Amino acid sequence: MNALSRRRNAASEPKPQDHDFNKVLRFCAFRPRNRFEVEKKMVQMGLCESIRKKYMAKLLKEKIIQDEEYLRAYIRGKVFKNRWGRLKIAHQLRQEGFSPRTVAKAFRENVEEEEYEQVARLVLNMRKKYLMSKGFDAEDLRIRCFNYMIAKGYEPSLVERLCCELRREASS
Repeated sequence: MNALSRRRNAASEPKPQDHDFNKVLRFCAFRPRNRFEVEKKMVQMGLCESIRKKYMAKLLKEKIIQDEEYLRAYIRGKVFKNRWGRLKIAHQLRQEGFSPRTVAKAFRENVEEEEYEQVARLVLNMRKKYLMSKGFDAEDLRIRCFNYMIAKGYEPSLVERLCCELRREASS
């Protein structure tokens, strides 16, 4: 085998790094990802820091990782599917390295205040019906609903207002 054919064979064989990068690409293709998730995945794969930086730069340059798209999908999914409140969502996103200002801006851009309140009202009504079926009295019901909504990440002022509306509806 001459030197030219050896070079051709070496060039056509995939490098281990190409395999690793393809693995990262597949990870990013599944759903929108942020830098924190991708970095964590590369650490799990056992990639050294220099390769991780190189891959991250390439992913950002090719716009495979887009934090704005990730924030949009994450926030809308948590509000409308999981029915989480703003505080819980913000806490989770801060854990992933997003600044409070970025999270607040993304929330304003992706969820209308009326939609958010409608979801909160729905969650509260569902919880109230569940607790009523268990036979709780009015005061215990109010306290349990309030605590449940706070645990879901809704703001205390919003929860208090919705609970008052619920109480007024029940008394009329």
